[in-house]
Amino acid sequence: MPETVEISLPSIKSNIQGFHTLVNLAKQVETLQYTPIVLDLSRTSWLDAHMCAPLGALLYRTSRQLNLISFKNASAPVQKILQKNNFLSFYGHARKH
Repeated sequence: MPETVEISLPSIKSNIQGFHTLVNLAKQVETLQYTPIVLDLSRTSWLDAHMCAPLGALLYRTSRQLNLISFKNASAPVQKILQKNNFLSFYGHARKH
């Protein structure tokens, strides 16, 4: 099993910088296969709910290369956003009803 790759994400807003962050993430994971990937959200003070769709698409593509994706260190506001729209349920967290 390949070594775990940990990637720290900054805040992701619905602006050009937010899309640049996702493009950079895509470049970091595009060649990975069979790799555990941990997204560290300790630097993510905000994540616009609108950005969950492109982030989810990127992570879906990454998971199709048999990578295991998980999250750590999400602040309460970021975790609330990701749980409110059930985004985290695709990554082992309980589905919100």
